[in-house]
Amino acid sequence: MTQKLRGRAATASLFVTLGLLLAACSGSGVDQAATSTEDTAATAECGEVGIAMHAWVGYTATANVLTEIAKKEFGCTVNQVELAEAGVTYDAMEAGSV
Repeated sequence: MTQKLRGRAATASLFVTLGLLLAACSGSGVDQAATSTEDTAATAECGEVGIAMHAWVGYTATANVLTEIAKKEFGCTVNQVELAEAGVTYDAMEAGSV
């Protein structure tokens, strides 16, 4: 590549980078939409939620954290359904209980 082409490529690269930077920093409407969504979610009623509880330690811990957040943050009524086998889980999902 000649010196002249390298200079043009560097200049073009600089303008593209600046354009992307300006585009990324000018999204003021994004924060407004996120705020209105949070307000709507906080005031909306959650209803009833079913969570399948398996005997796996990591899964149980995660499901309990999810249960507490759903209750305290969203006002949900959470029903934890203890299930032992994978086949039973699929049947419960099909029935709509979890």
